[in-house]
Amino acid sequence: MAQCEINNNSICSGIINAAVDWGVITWGMRCVDALKVNKPMHEEHKHQIAHILRSRGISQSLEAQGFYKRVELWQNLKKLLCLYDGIKLRSYDKEYIDWLKMPEQRKFFDLMPTFTSDGETEIKLQGRYLNIDIDINYQGKWVVDFSGSIHKLFNILIGEGAHNYNDFSWSDFLQVQDAMASIFGFNSEEIEVVNLEAGANMTLPIWFKLTIAELIESIISLCGVCKNKKVEGKSDRLSYAVQKGDAYMKAYSKTAQHKLALPVLRLEIGWTRARPLIKMGVKYFSDLNKPSAMLKFKTQLLQTFSSLHTSHPDLKNVPIEVLDANRDILDYPNSSFWCRLKRDNKYLYNKKRLEQDRLTALHCSFNPTEEILALLAEKLQ
Repeated sequence: MAQCEINNNSICSGIINAAVDWGVITWGMRCVDALKVNKPMHEEHKHQIAHILRSRGISQSLEAQGFYKRVELWQNLKKLLCLYDGIKLRSYDKEYIDWLKMPEQRKFFDLMPTFTSDGETEIKLQGRYLNIDIDINYQGKWVVDFSGSIHKLFNILIGEGAHNYNDFSWSDFLQVQDAMASIFGFNSEEIEVVNLEAGANMTLPIWFKLTIAELIESIISLCGVCKNKKVEGKSDRLSYAVQKGDAYMKAYSKTAQHKLALPVLRLEIGWTRARPLIKMGVKYFSDLNKPSAMLKFKTQLLQTFSSLHTSHPDLKNVPIEVLDANRDILDYPNSSFWCRLKRDNKYLYNKKRLEQDRLTALHCSFNPTEEILALLAEKLQ
């Protein structure tokens, strides 16, 4: 977003026009950012905004419309954790794509063409700017995709390097969203979100009793699905991923990925098609601005990982008399045992799950699932 300064009674007109839509909370915080207000608003600022709104035919008092409450809410909201990371945006706008295919943009984004076998017809342009891949191709009509990590892009733009192992705030997201629209020349209200990743990085506290490798090794299943997909570029001991419908769920080590000193675990959901995102109210890039969307993704992340099934590594060390009474305990760490049991005998599967939980509570110092969920809930507050 272009930086705006108060000059007499002037303010960015786009922000004030957006303020007409009282149902969208982001207009309030945009006003705050434009006014550079980081503390309670001065009366001078209130009068300036009220004057401009009245000039646009909005006569109801700002107090009555809840403006200042929205401002206060936004000041708190923009500090919260943002879950968005990997993303794919798509546009079918012919005028916009023709602009991207112009010589100036080809050179700026280093777009390399691909032709038909006869070398006559251009069918694809591919490039990369910063960490964002650009793919323009013909599928009966021209389409352009932008894909990459918006968290990494933000860190690149502020000079922190291409990584995404730190926290990413709502304010950070709004800044990088505006930066992307400016850099690539698209309209956030018109470009569609077709893939999205949402997750949280959690630094394990010093009192946590398992390493990330041990924690991931303890996972039996997620969303009722046993491990069926490797996370590219990571060893099995440091990642766990499953595919279910149009989504995949991952738990993996950011420490191993970025060679960090601290143990950082990431829990993440990725949507590979637009349909489930649309059901959650996200079709366009601008829809991610909505606090309601962010809350839906946080709820989804918690609900998904509440289905996590783990086996404590110390469970095999139960007293010999307990082991003699239930030899299946030796198979509890094996995901194949549970998946086969769930497939063949759902009643026995549920009975064994209850028995596993009881034995874990009796003979283990903690339950890995409960500890992970507690850390995640705390992170998402």
